[in-house]
Amino acid sequence: MTESRLLIDVSEKVPEVAWTNHFVYQDARGSFAEAFRTSEAREVRGFHVAQVNVANNLSGVLRGMHVHRHQFDYWYVASGFVQAAVHKGDAWETRILSPGHGVVIPPTTYHGFLSLTTSVVLEGVSREYDLLEPDEDGYYPYSGPVIWSLPEKDTILSLRDKGAKLW
Repeated sequence: MTESRLLIDVSEKVPEVAWTNHFVYQDARGSFAEAFRTSEAREVRGFHVAQVNVANNLSGVLRGMHVHRHQFDYWYVASGFVQAAVHKGDAWETRILSPGHGVVIPPTTYHGFLSLTTSVVLEGVSREYDLLEPDEDGYYPYSGPVIWSLPEKDTILSLRDKGAKLW
């Protein structure tokens, strides 16, 4: 099943972004899927994984719109459903991601996601996080061009996202 293992779809709206879909194998024991292969990096020059984070999200959590100057992000949905958003210049795109789906986000591209159900999202980043120099800036997610699937009143935002500047 090598040919169905992975599909890569380069965004037509934000061409630097690559959306991925890994085949999820399921049987009576549960499921198994590859989350990432180094060979996927060929779609986005300069991308490699230096750190992996796990986000366990309640339904309605919106991990707001932020950007990195130098860091690539790779999100992989392990469980649940999320609406992922990317935004660069005048272009933006959202997609509903389910288990097996992911997205490679290059530097200088704003990104965020809304957990539509309880979800687990793995995040591979190209730089180890530095609390003293976090390499990120953001804007209040409901002030920009992205149209989210849930109204603002039904989302859970971090204090940082609540206090972010307006787009």
